[in-house]
Amino acid sequence: MKFGSEKQLAAYTKKNPNLRSLYIEGRLERVSALPATLTHLIFVDCPKLTTVSALPATLTHLYFYNCPVLTDVPVLPATLTRLLFEWCDALTSVPDLPAKLTYLDFFWCRSLKMVRALPSTLTHLSSVDCPNLNVAALLANR
Repeated sequence: MKFGSEKQLAAYTKKNPNLRSLYIEGRLERVSALPATLTHLIFVDCPKLTTVSALPATLTHLYFYNCPVLTDVPVLPATLTRLLFEWCDALTSVPDLPAKLTYLDFFWCRSLKMVRALPSTLTHLSSVDCPNLNVAALLANR
């Protein structure tokens, strides 16, 4: 759904408190409140999104597509198994990766420099055109 403000998103989630999946597109600058029932969260074409303050503890899939000014990602929930960042040019680091993470993708995140230790459960890692990210060092420290 397209949301023009965090207030619109809050109204939508209040009307739909049992959402399992949420697709967010629009001009939001920040997201601070999300339903506790979410398992899948997708941000697409959010050109002004800089911050996501908190994520539901039930989340298993988290995707950011074309969020060019995203700089702050909160602590990732322990339940997360898939994480993707694509065209997130302002992102320089990601928080500690949860132990259950199996898929991790970074595409065209040109400012990304730091990813902490990879979890032993990781079975898939992709990195495309992230010139500041040293994937070889990440894999060597695994």
